[in-house]
Amino acid sequence: MVRTRSGDWRPMAGYPAVAVRYAGRKIGLYRVQDISRSTMLLGHGGISFPVGTEIQIDDYQRLLPGDSLGVLPAKVVHNDVHGIAVTW
Repeated sequence: MVRTRSGDWRPMAGYPAVAVRYAGRKIGLYRVQDISRSTMLLGHGGISFPVGTEIQIDDYQRLLPGDSLGVLPAKVVHNDVHGIAVTW
């Protein structure tokens, strides 16, 4: 991960991913397309969640700086052809 001039974190190379959980169940891995301090844009996976859905993001690759627990409660705030935006 590298920090940009705006203070956001960006992946250096490869395909960073997070595990998504919903209602206590593991749904699958979703590619991370963009990261900021309080939002994340995910690529579409096996399930496309509607806006307002409460999910959990398992940051097993430690993509987010300062994330000590690794699992974050998140809410879907946008979902379109570009991906699924979540915030916490």
